[in-house]
Amino acid sequence: MTSVAEHFVTVSDDVELYVRDEGAGERAIVFITGWSCTHDFFVHQFGAFSTSYRTIFYDPRGAGRSSTSLGGNNYARHGEDLARLLDRLGVMECVLAPWSYGNHAALNYIAANQLGRVRGYLNIDSSPKPMSSDAHAWRDGGPDELAGYYQAVRDGQRDFFAGYADAMVSRPLTDAERNWIVRHAASVDPFAAAATFADGHFSDGRDAFIAAARSVAAMVMVNEASAPAAKAWLDDHAPEADVEVYPSHMLFWEFPERFNEQCLEFCARAFGDKKPKKKTGLGFLTRR
Repeated sequence: MTSVAEHFVTVSDDVELYVRDEGAGERAIVFITGWSCTHDFFVHQFGAFSTSYRTIFYDPRGAGRSSTSLGGNNYARHGEDLARLLDRLGVMECVLAPWSYGNHAALNYIAANQLGRVRGYLNIDSSPKPMSSDAHAWRDGGPDELAGYYQAVRDGQRDFFAGYADAMVSRPLTDAERNWIVRHAASVDPFAAAATFADGHFSDGRDAFIAAARSVAAMVMVNEASAPAAKAWLDDHAPEADVEVYPSHMLFWEFPERFNEQCLEFCARAFGDKKPKKKTGLGFLTRR
């Protein structure tokens, strides 16, 4: 049976990060959760990879069981936290698998530390530059639209997620599922949530994204609505990256069997391992 350790790792004088650490070894898949979310969102990935690779999940500062701090609630600092976390856990090689705005933590890490121990970059549905006035760009929205989202978060984080939860999936949520999403998202410190939300809007990780795509295995899993713009940008700037299209933003939660198998195959390629045996009958979604 694969070992599971839960512990706290100190990344600065006043911040400890909660870590769920599955398996063992110096090579790891590192899942980085999205804005105002805890590691619990990857519940369907728990135990899915650890017989092949060490698998690390963690709560960023201000989220879940990790420490809350008045400073450092931005993705540059989250990138620094990630570097210290990997150092303290003894990870020598890794695949970074960030979801949504967690990609800004990963891209800040890459920008500051180069690729070093990174063997693969699995972008789970996030533009490296969320804000753009170009309606055809791979983006989350224009300035006015994102300002509206920010104001809604400031007005009430729980109410924002109560409405946004349904937009993250492609099917109707049950009340229990919606309440689960809202409960974990609303557990994030409101000040930290607002600060990182704004910082994410203004982030621009395009250079780090392109560097990763040119140097290591890279894949983007993107929702159907964003796929045309994402593919156009990738064709122009990072054609080395593979693209997989899913119906929704929270694709790893809604389609875990497909995601997990695809992720395992990607990690085998990134680490240069023998391709794992593919399960039958799952049928991946659209490939570019």
